[in-house]
Amino acid sequence: CNVDQQGLTLDWVPSVSYRDGMPDLSITQVEMLWFPKDPHTHQLVECTIREAVTLAYPELKSLSVMFIELDPSTYFRNGAHF
Repeated sequence: CNVDQQGLTLDWVPSVSYRDGMPDLSITQVEMLWFPKDPHTHQLVECTIREAVTLAYPELKSLSVMFIELDPSTYFRNGAHF
């Protein structure tokens, strides 16, 4: 990703998915918010995320990884453009 460790933050937001009114714990979803990257970088990062999550949760049946691109012109940190 061309950033140092300080440039990455992991937020763990516990949630439960439901199907047919019942909890469905078989699906895990990862959302990656970042500035635009090329498709090759998306693939490499998705692979790394998938490997780490499945190592931690070998019983996992389904993993979705979504990349949400931030627009640098609308991103501020401490009142200044990033």
